[in-house]
Amino acid sequence: MIAPAKTNDIDPLLHPAQVAKLLGVSLSWLAKSRLNGTGPRFIKIGRAVRYAMSAVRQYILSRQRTSTSEQQGATGATATRCAGSDDELIPSGGAREKLRSSP
Repeated sequence: MIAPAKTNDIDPLLHPAQVAKLLGVSLSWLAKSRLNGTGPRFIKIGRAVRYAMSAVRQYILSRQRTSTSEQQGATGATATRCAGSDDELIPSGGAREKLRSSP
């Protein structure tokens, strides 16, 4: 087990190739996720892109699911789709809410 970093320690920075290998994705996917804002948070130092180890760890933890029917919303909250309904989600908090159907 890795000991937590001290507050005055600098978080190790990883190269995109290291992060891609760690996540099991291509460099292309990682670049697209930076563009779309859907991947791990990154740091720009001049033209160089780096990822803080803590940001990658946080991204991995944020992607954890307990069921294949769980979906992640724009706010990061998860919801489960109701059986037999294409437009109703049950947020993890439990209350039901209707979603607008697309035309």
